[in-house]
Amino acid sequence: MSAAAETRRRPGTHPTLLIGWGNELRGDDAAGRLLARTVVGWGRDEVRVIEAHQLLPEFADAVADAARVVFVDCRADAPGDAARTTRITDRGGRFGAGGLGHAAGPEEILDLAWRLYEARPEAWLVTVPGSEFGVGRPLSAETRSAIVEAEESIRKLLSNNPPGKEG
Repeated sequence: MSAAAETRRRPGTHPTLLIGWGNELRGDDAAGRLLARTVVGWGRDEVRVIEAHQLLPEFADAVADAARVVFVDCRADAPGDAARTTRITDRGGRFGAGGLGHAAGPEEILDLAWRLYEARPEAWLVTVPGSEFGVGRPLSAETRSAIVEAEESIRKLLSNNPPGKEG
């Protein structure tokens, strides 16, 4: 491990990083950002929260400084599906990432953190189902309900009692 990577991996003041993203102008797609704001409201000093429109390669630096990362997003699903919590596992030092395009996914950000800083934080993806993505639309009832489920999953992750299935 390089000296720079070693320095970055020393425990910081925020052992957990939560990144919630989505487009607030497109109904259910705002769910990740709304959950990020909820976590900020919990006032947990050990959790650093990033709220964004989309995942960016620049987030790899913050990911490298965390012992655990929780990504939070909405997924296009059939209405009525439940919130999901899935562990993101590395595959021999790589997280199965392809190239970076206009927008990155969690695996690409994790892969960048590995390639740039040799960092492998524990990683989770919490998603809520969405069905209403029209411009200017409100959250659907299904997504509002799934957000409550996702909050509980995030609380369990933050208390070191991970819910859901492992990937």
